[in-house]
Amino acid sequence: KLNVTKYICYNAFIACVYLALVYIFQFMSFGAIQFRIAEAMTILPSLFPFSVAGLTIGCFLSNFMSVWGLFLYTSDAADE
Repeated sequence: KLNVTKYICYNAFIACVYLALVYIFQFMSFGAIQFRIAEAMTILPSLFPFSVAGLTIGCFLSNFMSVWGLFLYTSDAADE
C-alpha cells in the first residue's frame, strides 16, 4: 500500500509525463483529427490503479494547451 507522499509523487510524475508528451507532439495532438501519443498511458490504471488521478490531472491540464481550450469551455457554458 502507498503512503500519501508516494501517492502524490507518483501521480504528479504521471501527470507531468502526460503533459510533456502532449506538448512535444503538439502538432498532432490538437486539430481536426487528434492523435495523442500520451493516450498510450491510459493502460496504466489496469496495471497501477493509483494512477487514475495523475492521468486525469494530466489530461485536464493538457487540454488548456490548445488554442481553443479555455475559450471552448467558457463559451459552452455561456451558450446554455
